[in-house]
Amino acid sequence: MYLIAPVLPAVSVALRSMHEPAEHDPVGLFDATCARILAGGDVAQAVDVLSDGLWWMRARLPEQEWQQAVALVRAHPLLGLLHENPFARRAFLRPRGHAGDAPLLDLIYDGHAAPEARGASPLGYALLARDTATPLAAALRERRGFMAELIDHVAEARPRPRILAAGCGHLREGLFSAAVQQRRIGRLVALDRDAEALAVVERSFPGMGVEATNCGIDLVLEAGFTPASFDMVYAAGLYDRLGQRLAAALTLALFALLRPGGRLVIASVARGIYDAAYLEAIANWPLVCRDAAEMQDLAAGIDPAEIALKRVYTRQSPDIFYLELRRRTAARWEA
Repeated sequence: MYLIAPVLPAVSVALRSMHEPAEHDPVGLFDATCARILAGGDVAQAVDVLSDGLWWMRARLPEQEWQQAVALVRAHPLLGLLHENPFARRAFLRPRGHAGDAPLLDLIYDGHAAPEARGASPLGYALLARDTATPLAAALRERRGFMAELIDHVAEARPRPRILAAGCGHLREGLFSAAVQQRRIGRLVALDRDAEALAVVERSFPGMGVEATNCGIDLVLEAGFTPASFDMVYAAGLYDRLGQRLAAALTLALFALLRPGGRLVIASVARGIYDAAYLEAIANWPLVCRDAAEMQDLAAGIDPAEIALKRVYTRQSPDIFYLELRRRTAARWEA
């Protein structure tokens, strides 16, 4: 019988011990993990040991040797066991073109209750429980709640605000926003290139001022929106798959969409998270991670005279950085 870790903890997640295997014996690590899983018992601990081993390999090996280790684990019987986990399997297969799609995030948010988890094996459920109890998973749930708080805050500050959610996915933060649920939003543009995700958005928010817009970031970069037309713009998971140069260009374009006094908030996964190497090797999800200086640099192309506030911070979790920019307020607010 497999031991299942607690699912969906609060943001506070206990730090785990780090296991340091010999980085030049990846097959030994994979064999040992496979044996532990097949023997039953504590699946979460077995995957933690694997994840830490991969972390050390990623940190110490030259890039070519790390890629060889990735190829080895993907050819090992261990991968088939780990892909009984609907989270790892969906990320790896990328049915919608990228790893962190909206149904995958629902697995992180809802665990066994997510539609994508239906029909998983007992081992798959145990592995999913482990992955939804990690510090990063808790940080992603915190991010969802924070975006809902931001929506509510702007709705208190501005009547009937105009908001743009870039890379919205299923817009799950809207379910936690009192302003959205009470129909106090003037316009919320939910922008995403995933038509299936936007169909869920349309079903979830009827008559609530939410406009599902099926387009990628090219619409922003090519001036598809009227400048200075939104009170708030935010991007929750979008930047986790953008390189620094494109991300900086997008930040400049998003900032141009703010009305005077408007707020831009960008989230990005922090460097050094526990499972970065595990996600890359097992789930084919090489997250673009940033440190505080790289978050600051995203705004380098914006005229400082236009910025009233610029700050980088974390919430309770240290695993996600937020860049917040406020546009200077004009002498008179223009409706």
